[in-house]
Amino acid sequence: MNDQAEKKIAMLVMNDQAEALRVAGGITILNENVDIFLLDRQLDISGAASAPFEMIRELGLKVFTNIKEMDKPDGFEYLPTDVLACRLLEYDHALAF
Repeated sequence: MNDQAEKKIAMLVMNDQAEALRVAGGITILNENVDIFLLDRQLDISGAASAPFEMIRELGLKVFTNIKEMDKPDGFEYLPTDVLACRLLEYDHALAF
């Protein structure tokens, strides 16, 4: 039995979008709470990020973005950059890719 509390992990998607999404999905195997923060770039799901994107959607991971145009219909939640920065303070760990 694991007595450690569940960790809150923020995955910052910046340069390597496909790898960030793969890692975020993989971390869920450890029963950790993972939220994804898509920063400053549109998500390119036409290439390598396509399969990991489908995985995070199936897992129901929350995706926050500072790109207003990505708010809907993908289900991403738009938050201004300053609000995203404050939200990151709620996490135990932040991983950037």
